[in-house]
Amino acid sequence: MANQQLFDYIKQQLQQGKSKEEIKNELLGAGWQETDIIQALNVPSPIQSSDHPSPPQPSSFVSTGMRQLNPKAVWLFFLRSVFVFLFIAIWIGLGFITAFGSLWIGLLIFLAVLVFSFIWAKLTYHFYRYELTDAGFRKELGVISKKYVTIPYDRIQNVDIYRGILARILGLSDLNIQTAGMSATVGRFGVSGGGAEGRLPALSRKTAEQIRDELIQRARQAKNQGL
Repeated sequence: MANQQLFDYIKQQLQQGKSKEEIKNELLGAGWQETDIIQALNVPSPIQSSDHPSPPQPSSFVSTGMRQLNPKAVWLFFLRSVFVFLFIAIWIGLGFITAFGSLWIGLLIFLAVLVFSFIWAKLTYHFYRYELTDAGFRKELGVISKKYVTIPYDRIQNVDIYRGILARILGLSDLNIQTAGMSATVGRFGVSGGGAEGRLPALSRKTAEQIRDELIQRARQAKNQGL
């Protein structure tokens, strides 16, 4: 059952004129579970508490189910897909323009690439989930083929936050979990290289800092228990 703070916060935001979709996206970005948000949004008139509602903050990341990335991740994935397919689209478009002498064919190909990139970005966001369990950090991703990653806490060496150019434009942060024997390369657009399995992109800055602190704490506890 969603708590009273969540009810109060939603009621206050509705009174300020925000739509339910805006409130839902904001709460998802803060780390709340989608089921709790939907349940609270469907309550016709939640009881107002005596305290003033504060911005929602999930109290813990302990085994609360799989979480989604920040909703802005769709645009991050979209821009990256466009960069990948842009040159291909240009060459194909120029080929058709040269062969048939029609600019419209080239423009249609370019628009088709944009549409495909956006659909792919939406699917990538939908299937990209993560959670912190008692055993370790878990994430799953993949549109066509699924990939499941589990990193035990005692393997974690360090947790860093990076903000590449695209991430800074969208107000997002990338979390990189470094384990023993793993290295990562930081470029202009973010983190790449061996840290891919421990990388969590497109988080809000606040959520990234919360997860980083939680992972570091659990890693220390796991290593102390192993002594």
